[in-house]
Amino acid sequence: MWKLNPDQPVELLPITIQHFYSSIIANADTSDRLAMLVQPEKLNDTQRSTVEKLCQLFPQIEMARELALEFDQIVQDRLPNQFNGWLFAAMQSKLKEFVSFARGLDEDYVAVINALRHEWSNGQLEGQVNRLKLIKRQMYGRAQFDLLRARVLHSIR
Repeated sequence: MWKLNPDQPVELLPITIQHFYSSIIANADTSDRLAMLVQPEKLNDTQRSTVEKLCQLFPQIEMARELALEFDQIVQDRLPNQFNGWLFAAMQSKLKEFVSFARGLDEDYVAVINALRHEWSNGQLEGQVNRLKLIKRQMYGRAQFDLLRARVLHSIR
C-alpha cells in the first residue's frame, strides 16, 4: 500500500491524491485542515466527501480521525472513565504521533484524570507567573526591587 509522506512533492503522489491535495487540502490553512478531520459538523458537502474518500484510501487517516474525535469528546464532556480505553487504543494504533501523545499523557496520568474529573484550573495562576517573569525580564539590570514592585502592583490595578 502506498504511504502518505508530507515531504514528498505533490507531483509524485498518485493522481487521485494529487486531485484531492491540489483542489482542497493544499488550499486550506492549517486550522481548516485540522477542522476537516476533527469537526465533522462544520464540514460542507465537498469537504465531507473529501474526508470520506481520504479515509477510504488511507486507513491511517481514518484511525487518526477516530482517535482525535474520541479524545476531543472525552475532554469536552469530561469523561475520565473512557480515558483508559482511549489511551490503550492510542498506544496500540501504531500511529507514531498518537503513540507519542499517549505516552506523554500516560506519564502524567494522575494529572490528566484529575483534569477530566475537576473543573478547577491553575491557568490564572500560570498567567500571573508568566506576566511577572516577563516584567522581571524586561527590567533586568535596570532598577531595584522598589521599581519592580511598583510596576507589578501598578499593572494589577
